[in-house]
Amino acid sequence: MESTRPVAKLRRLCGTGLVLSCVAPAALAARRGAEPSQPELGARVVTLLRVDGALFKDLDKNGALDAYEDWRRPVAERAKDLVSRMTVEEKAGLMVGPSLPMGPGGTPSEQPVYGVNPFSGGPVALVSPGTSDALHKRHIVQFINRENQEPRTMAKWLNAVQELAEGRRLGTPVLFVTNPRNHYGAAASFGIAEASSAFSQWPGTLGLAATRDVALVEEFARIAAQEYVSVGIRGAYHPTADVATEPRWGRFRETFGEDAALAAELIGAVVRGFQGPTLGPKSDGTRGQWANVVGLYQPCPARFFCAASFTAATISG
Repeated sequence: MESTRPVAKLRRLCGTGLVLSCVAPAALAARRGAEPSQPELGARVVTLLRVDGALFKDLDKNGALDAYEDWRRPVAERAKDLVSRMTVEEKAGLMVGPSLPMGPGGTPSEQPVYGVNPFSGGPVALVSPGTSDALHKRHIVQFINRENQEPRTMAKWLNAVQELAEGRRLGTPVLFVTNPRNHYGAAASFGIAEASSAFSQWPGTLGLAATRDVALVEEFARIAAQEYVSVGIRGAYHPTADVATEPRWGRFRETFGEDAALAAELIGAVVRGFQGPTLGPKSDGTRGQWANVVGLYQPCPARFFCAASFTAATISG
């Protein structure tokens, strides 16, 4: 049976990158009760098609308007059409998301990186493939951005990667995600946080929780989202959506503390700040670390692990 996971991930990928965008004005317009309007399109590799007076990107370079290229259609319909066109290898590429290194001066790097897994150890192995290898051979469409560069260089690099992605068979964009970048005085820690230097500086997650100021936390997320989107980052691997129950837990400082009600309220504020009232071209998709952090790996005083989680209703704000 064919997995539905590629469809879900492709829905998240719509609206990523600076050069390429598959934002769904139809979905946004439906929420507002209006007809979808022409989105702003940029293209460096593909051509633009004019159909019924509107412009569309010919992502697969076949000279015709396909369903997944039609921004007037619902996101789910476009994603289903795109998945139907993908090879098994292209679908497999949706399942991984390694780091991607930057080349000199904001150019794509073609140099693979080898090293030891910082979490599990083991022998030296491929950590980050070269950019063209990742895009064209391995069909990877999501990358963790661990670079710490000034915004102009960052935007130049991510645009260059999106240009390469646009030249692939189906022409879809890639998604860049990041660990926290806005915490004052934070040093880079692999898998935890990137160094704070290029973007605005705020207290860490626990510091924000100490303010107990929901409006301030939402403002932090709104400003951080603007900074992320301005350079081409469209996903955030934070905050840790969990209740801190054990100080020995390595991700304790990434939470909003031990008060479940306060944590839920502040997580809702972060999601609203990053994504906005509705998803659109200026939204940044914070993941909240739902999948791999909620309730996992918190050592309890006994020999078992603690588990705490939030329901969707709890964090809806």
